[in-house]
Amino acid sequence: MKKILFLSLILAFVACGNSAKDEAKGTEESNKEIKSTGSNSQTGDCDEFLDKYEEWVVELIKVYEQAKKNPLDLENTGRLVEISQEMAKWSEDWANLKDCSENAEFASRIEELQKKAEDAMGTLNGN
Repeated sequence: MKKILFLSLILAFVACGNSAKDEAKGTEESNKEIKSTGSNSQTGDCDEFLDKYEEWVVELIKVYEQAKKNPLDLENTGRLVEISQEMAKWSEDWANLKDCSENAEFASRIEELQKKAEDAMGTLNGN
């Protein structure tokens, strides 16, 4: 059961799932604004995204550590479900920031954060 949950979470994180049209439209408009404002603000947007993502990864780690300590904690289990749903959104948002994802510095930073998230999720399975 834990392996299925783990694999589902990994797949949700890696896959760029379909979201509501409003979310996609909002992200498209956001990306257009990034492109039109130039590289300095674009770099700031990339940094801002990665800072927020890092905060989310820290929260993810806390939730998974709590799940490992007390798998019967219903409140934390609910948070696990929320986090699994948020994973696809983070992945999709990053994919939509093409200029950020194509930048080696930003790509390296997100890969490091993704590794931390994967390690935290692996702890639930005892890996």
